[in-house]
Amino acid sequence: MRGLPWLSIRLLRFRVATMVWTFMLLGAAWPDGLPAFSADLLWAALALAGSYVAATSVNDIADVDVDRINHPGDRARPLVTGEARERDLWRLHVLASATALLAAAPLGWAAVGVVAGSLAVGIAYSLPPLRVSYRTWLAPLLLSVAYVPVPFALGVLASGREPGPGDAWLAVALSALFSPGSSSRTTATGPATPATASRRCCSASARPRPAPRASRRFSWRTCSS
Repeated sequence: MRGLPWLSIRLLRFRVATMVWTFMLLGAAWPDGLPAFSADLLWAALALAGSYVAATSVNDIADVDVDRINHPGDRARPLVTGEARERDLWRLHVLASATALLAAAPLGWAAVGVVAGSLAVGIAYSLPPLRVSYRTWLAPLLLSVAYVPVPFALGVLASGREPGPGDAWLAVALSALFSPGSSSRTTATGPATPATASRRCCSASARPRPAPRASRRFSWRTCSS
């Protein structure tokens, strides 16, 4: 078993992290340009990283059986390779959640609320009773919320502004561009966009028939495959 810092780096997909940090910077820059660099932007970036690691850790736990079929030996999935145990990922989930909330605290209660909502989305997405990842049309919509309005709102708050109607409209527009492409281009053969990914059916060489419901799942860790 590796340490929690190592696990957190493994579960933080830097391509996705770069994407959500970009939406955060868009929120900070809208409408008058990016403000001068401040510690608040770093706190917001850390809060986003923590919330994303918290989401991927529970997603790995929920998806372990499917991942063992679809991604055997994939080092990006330490639970599958045996480099981590389920309880290690639960510990990481708790630590990452606490880190995200603490990092949001300097930005104010509104930011704490946004991060808490993001953590709730991660749990609802992967774990019972909701398990939104099994709901084909709802899954990409929920992912778009986690990937666009959440970082956008944190960027707005990190810039010292109060969110207004203009921010809401822009966040909704970005989400609308983000979600339809993810749902329409996702197939059983693998991820089609960085927005979402379906769980692949197992190949004929791995198993003679598809893993139950695997092809209908959407993965939180969209750029890992």
